[in-house]
Amino acid sequence: MVRSLSKYLSVTVTGVRPALIRYLRDFLRIKQNLIIFPSSSGKLSSAINLALLKSLTPLNDVVHANTSLSGLYCGSIEKLVVTEHGCPSPVHHLREASALIKLSSLGVPIVAISKYTESLLRKFYGIKAYKVIYHGVIEEFFYKPRCFPLRRPVRILYVSRLEESKEPLVFINAINKLQNTINFKAYLRGDGPLKNYIKSLIVKYNLTSRVRLIPRLPFKTLIKLYRYADIFIHTNSTEPFGLVVLEAMASALPAIVPNSSGASEIAGNAAIKFIPKDYTDLVEKMVSVVTNAQLYETLSHNSYKHAKIFSWDKATYEYIRIYKKSFV
Repeated sequence: MVRSLSKYLSVTVTGVRPALIRYLRDFLRIKQNLIIFPSSSGKLSSAINLALLKSLTPLNDVVHANTSLSGLYCGSIEKLVVTEHGCPSPVHHLREASALIKLSSLGVPIVAISKYTESLLRKFYGIKAYKVIYHGVIEEFFYKPRCFPLRRPVRILYVSRLEESKEPLVFINAINKLQNTINFKAYLRGDGPLKNYIKSLIVKYNLTSRVRLIPRLPFKTLIKLYRYADIFIHTNSTEPFGLVVLEAMASALPAIVPNSSGASEIAGNAAIKFIPKDYTDLVEKMVSVVTNAQLYETLSHNSYKHAKIFSWDKATYEYIRIYKKSFV
């Protein structure tokens, strides 16, 4: 959204990693009206970022925070907007939850990224989101609709952090069952605490010739990976939004997602849905897509068309309306 905002406003961004700085400046060609302060890990850098945030707040008309905790730290509630990118767990994210409750009680506009997230905020904290504003997808991800893959292994793509909450084992169990049904190559792009366990399962299930683990990639290479694939699988049944689903659909990939959460909401009727956590149902859905040329090409066209609905320019317009209504 920074690229779209910088067309209309002078933007200051804090807490940005060096890799994202290069992306913003080079790939998205953002060079004007943007000040970026890099961050690093550790208590010292956190203290520096906190001091930096407080010092910058008086110099700006609006403070737009992507967590309630950082919004609380800015020290200027009257010019604050917060986007909650999910519903913080009252057990695992106590500080964020406490900050969210406090800011909401003070009248700070809380924006949700999906209706699913909005419903969770209401359910767990009694908080009514000021507005739901969907993320967009950058134009570089868009690619022409696909033709049905013939006479080669089907390329299955899975992009996610490898941790329990993302449910990657649903995917691993599915492709284990799938290997006796169709010819495929699976590509898992991601990292996380389950990576070594997943590696052991790949060996245990004799999938070493079929599955490739891919580390973190530069943005340009990630776009190429989407274009190389034939089908996209998402397994997180509690996903607040599902930006990777949107990126895959923009790349005209037929997508299969759980029939729950923000990912299902974002994919709409343009994707195939499977029963959450049910890898057997996932296998059935995968087979149905990659063995039916008409269904495959229809889903590819639908993905591309549906992704066009989600625009960062549209999101920017909605946020600017909030800025003007609340602070001008």
